[in-house]
Amino acid sequence: MVYVPRPVVVHHPSAYRGPPPWARGRHYGYAGYAPTYVVRDYGPYGLRHPPRGYHWRRSDAGDFLLVAIATGIIADVILGR
Repeated sequence: MVYVPRPVVVHHPSAYRGPPPWARGRHYGYAGYAPTYVVRDYGPYGLRHPPRGYHWRRSDAGDFLLVAIATGIIADVILGR
């Protein structure tokens, strides 16, 4: 009989755990968050037209944030589209 060792499984901890750090009413600071991109073609994503003074931002995870341009306050969050 040939001895075959059991495979070793190594679990690497994820760099990101838990819910995203943003929530409605919080300040969206650019430091410490994953990269986000301004969404200018919000129609294909099913997003409403942003009010004056706001824009949609999208994270790499697919989350959409409606952020006030002047203050950085998050007005709305749509997670995981």
